[in-house]
Amino acid sequence: MRPTLHLHLSAITIAGSLFLLAFSPDRAFAGPAAEPLPPPITTEREPDSFLKSSIAFYGTHYFNERFDDLSEGFSVSRYSFYGEFKFRLSPVFLLKLFTYADYSLYSFSNIAPPSPVFTNLLRGAAYERVDLTLAYTFAPGWAIVGGGRITSGVASNGEFSNSFTGGGILGLKKSFFDGGIDLTLGASLTTRLSRSAQVLPYIDVDVNVLPSFVKVPLNLRLVWGGGILSYRVTDNLSIMGEGRIDSRAYRLNQNNVLLRSGVWSESSVDLGLGFGWTPLRKNWSFSVIGGYSVFRNVQVFNYGGQKVFDQDVKPAPYMQAVFHASF
Repeated sequence: MRPTLHLHLSAITIAGSLFLLAFSPDRAFAGPAAEPLPPPITTEREPDSFLKSSIAFYGTHYFNERFDDLSEGFSVSRYSFYGEFKFRLSPVFLLKLFTYADYSLYSFSNIAPPSPVFTNLLRGAAYERVDLTLAYTFAPGWAIVGGGRITSGVASNGEFSNSFTGGGILGLKKSFFDGGIDLTLGASLTTRLSRSAQVLPYIDVDVNVLPSFVKVPLNLRLVWGGGILSYRVTDNLSIMGEGRIDSRAYRLNQNNVLLRSGVWSESSVDLGLGFGWTPLRKNWSFSVIGGYSVFRNVQVFNYGGQKVFDQDVKPAPYMQAVFHASF
């Protein structure tokens, strides 16, 4: 009897085991477990809304500059801020914001009183400018750029509400070297203080990444009105060359009897050399640059737009300290 009972028990045990194996998802009789499907592969991604920004603070002193045909001259201490910000609104729309502001202290020398042009007209002056552009990419590497500009320039005793000018920008942008460099060419229509509006060329160059064929340790940073080309000597130290074109206009003293609320208009070209220092693995740098203001022209207009003064200025040296950061 015992062998028979043992066989019956063994048969029942085997049958139960087979039943459990058949209905258990973790067992071999249910087949191998299905692996989770990988996420779909796509070449498209959501664009980054904030791409990059660059800011810079300047302290510049222009040493005594004399007019070509006069004994009078002036020096300028200028404190400036520049910022550039980029936002990707969609795969085809790119928004760029340029901001610039400075405060200048003018000091005139050898002024023979009474002078209808300079006396009590210009001591301190503020200048601000904002450019806002929107680029629409209509084909690979090509985009249409449009935007607007607001500018204000006013002397300490000038009428701030009467110091604004504005304009529009329209251009065509082409990308080179797989988006490493963007070049925008176009035109801008800008109003002027006490004068008729003017149409000027609009040029914007973005150096996102230097092309791969550039093997030397160079870097090009575009700033307000120009750019700085640097050659890295060590990991921290760079030799720098600067070129800048500047144009500005101020609404003058509204209380001056001889030239009430006139306009000081100034154009200049600066060239300089210097040194830059960048900490390792940091996104900021400090540089010192010295050079010459190789060209400067000053024009003064009365409120009605009639020119009362027009003189070139002899080349004079300048010194500049710059703090720059990007993120």
